[in-house]
Amino acid sequence: MAVISITILISFKTGGMWKKTNTYIELPEVKFDSNCYFIVTQDNGDPFDYYFWSPFDELNQLQHDRLMAPIVSVTENDVDDNGVTDYATIEIKFKYPEEKFEVKSLHWMLFYKFTLNRRSIIQANGVIFDEIHRPTNLASYFVQSDLVFDQRKPLPSYGNYHFKNDLFSKYTDDIDENSTGTEFNYGSVSYQPYEIRKQAMLANYTLKMDRKVDFWEPKSAETTDYLKLSFEFHVLASELVYETDASELLKWVWIQILAIFVIVNCVFQQLTAVFIENGVFGTLVRHNKVDKLE
Repeated sequence: MAVISITILISFKTGGMWKKTNTYIELPEVKFDSNCYFIVTQDNGDPFDYYFWSPFDELNQLQHDRLMAPIVSVTENDVDDNGVTDYATIEIKFKYPEEKFEVKSLHWMLFYKFTLNRRSIIQANGVIFDEIHRPTNLASYFVQSDLVFDQRKPLPSYGNYHFKNDLFSKYTDDIDENSTGTEFNYGSVSYQPYEIRKQAMLANYTLKMDRKVDFWEPKSAETTDYLKLSFEFHVLASELVYETDASELLKWVWIQILAIFVIVNCVFQQLTAVFIENGVFGTLVRHNKVDKLE
């Protein structure tokens, strides 16, 4: 009884040493659309000397005199025929807003949706962003990068989680709101690029660029009147960390308790034998009393 009590006490007093997370290799299903956010400036210090395009109708209508509409082409390839996109290419063309306008600064954002379905089903939106500053007028810009999954906390082990199309909400830690079938309320946020980036960085689950290479071509007399942007992304399988579900947790609890029980029981028996052998417990003398029948 003492051995069992010590075993349980060690197991739960230490908070448990069993596996609370599991790691699986999974390829996120990523879908790009034509939604993009671009801001070009001449880098001359004038805050009003810019042109842009955004996926927000309200912002576009408010500053319609500063719009530069893009031509967007998205190509997705499934190289290994597993039903999930491995390579995505986004080609974008802008007509220069003015003949003398020089694009020396470019801020870009590309919006996407991703799905995970190995354990729990998680659907969410995300944004990939970067910026470039060059001393001469840009004619074209090319980016090639791997995309890997990035997480700030373990994924839930089961359930169906759908993040609303409003990209800039925060994942809630409320257990009730994380139940199966719940849609998360993102709320509203500013259209400023800085605010969008900040909210995207706070997302618990997102994709990020890795091993990026980019180059640019300056505008010359031979180049066209279009600013050309090209993005090539290779979506990689990533090691995703999931929370351990109840059945797996019970398995590891049982294994740990059994292991601790065996160790404690062995140590307890060895110590008891040593104490008795060295007379620590003293010698108990037993007197047998025999009654004779007369």
